[in-house]
This record gives sequence, C-alpha cells and structure tokens, in this order.
Amino acid sequence: MRRIRKGPAPKFGVRTSWPASANALKAALKGIPDRQRRTERARNHYDDAVQKPRVRSALAIEQEKLCAFCETRIDAAAQATDALEAIRIAHWVPIAVDPTLAVTWKNLFASCSRKTSCDTHQEARAPEIATAATRDWSTRMRFLRATGKIETDDEALRRAIDEVWNLNDPALCAARAAAIGRASEELERLRDRGARTKQQAKATFLARVRSQTPAPYSSAVLSFVKQR
Repeated sequence: MRRIRKGPAPKFGVRTSWPASANALKAALKGIPDRQRRTERARNHYDDAVQKPRVRSALAIEQEKLCAFCETRIDAAAQATDALEAIRIAHWVPIAVDPTLAVTWKNLFASCSRKTSCDTHQEARAPEIATAATRDWSTRMRFLRATGKIETDDEALRRAIDEVWNLNDPALCAARAAAIGRASEELERLRDRGARTKQQAKATFLARVRSQTPAPYSSAVLSFVKQR
C-alpha cells in the first residue's frame, strides 16, 4: 500500500464541481439525524452526481494503474465498458461511516475488483489510519519472501491490512511471493552480468525500477531489495 500522490480534484467527473457537490451534500445532510437516512441520501447524491466511468479512469491514471490497496494492475486505458467497470471507486472512509465524504475527491481511490479483498471486502469497515495520499504505509510493512504475507508492528495498520482490506488473502500472498522471487532472480542475473558486488546489483536494480512505471506489488519488491 504505497504512497499515492493525489492531485487537485479534476474539473470533470461530477455534475457541477467537486467542491460544490461536496458542499451541496453537506447542506442536504444537515437536517437528517438518522444515520441510515443520511447514508441513503449520500449514496443517492453520489450516484446522481458522479460520472463513474470518467472517475474510474482518472483515479487509476493518478495511481499509475495500480490498485490503491493490493497494488495489482488496473487498466485505466481500457475502452471496453466491462474493463472499466472492473475498476472500483473506493471510499477510504466509507459512505456509511461518514456520508459527508461521499463526493470528496481526496477520499476517493481506485481499487481492483477482487471479490475477497480491497474495496469489495471493505464494505462499511473504516480504516483507522490516514489515507495513502497522506502517508506511505508500505514503509511500516514487512513482506515475507517465502509466503508474500504482510506483517507490521503497527496495530491500526494491521487491522486495516487484515480486517478492512484482507491484504493477506492467499491469492495476493502468492502473487507477492512470486513478484519477490522474480526480483531475486533478476538481482542474481545482474551480478552475473558484471555487477561485482551485491550492493552494485542492488543499486542497478533499484535505479531501473524507479525509472519505470511501478509494476504490480512494487512495494513488496522494493522492500525486499532494500533489505538484501
């Protein structure tokens, strides 16, 4: 779950403007004390105001075509309707938890559509950590080479990993372990091609990775290589 550098809200993707839409929602919710009715009103406002295909694409491009949570590939350039719909618009703080953030750009992220993790798994669970636009949470994680499992000493982050987004789902762990394995093999190839020391091979690998568009599970790969 790497740092996502969110830019300002775009001038498209919503009927009026993002600030205007957010302000209109807050005004509409003021006289509604009941939590369920507030959530329903916010969902209706979100569904009516947001042009979802354009927003899915914009969010995915902003995230360099990686899911905000598991870092699997999402295709922001897809033109087919079914491909675009495979990108989910995730609310970091769910609408049921804080309806006022339903159309706030900084609360929106692009997620893959895995059935057992990420946005689909989150539902109304609220992460008790700042958004990935605020902090690079991958620096607080350990990625186990053999299993691909994520570990952390931060209890709030652990709950987000396991309970909110289920990022230790077996399929994700296997994919991470495979990505780490490929990185390990590439480091060995670099040494065979003339990098005299492990540190030289590591520096060459890191320079190459940082100059390219991030690959799936890049946080796990970079963490592994830095610890070598």
